[in-house]
Amino acid sequence: MIMWNKYSKLSEIINDNLRASIVMEKYGLNFFSNGNKSIIEACNAKGLNPDKMMNELLAIEEEKSGFIKFDLWDIDFLTEYIINN
Repeated sequence: MIMWNKYSKLSEIINDNLRASIVMEKYGLNFFSNGNKSIIEACNAKGLNPDKMMNELLAIEEEKSGFIKFDLWDIDFLTEYIINN
């Protein structure tokens, strides 16, 4: 199991589990341009609660099954994902 904390970089989390992008997109965190920021830095910049985000990210990591549901992503986020990948 991957162990993330509030000081983990957004890019590290995405590299470990692409499904974490669902949580980041939900909170409006752009891991492409802000990948070098830690969770706490990114959350503080947007006035978000880093503990709440960590709980959601860890829940994603603990899930044993399921697939990325691209059809649930915002069209702008999906477009950026496609362009960058």
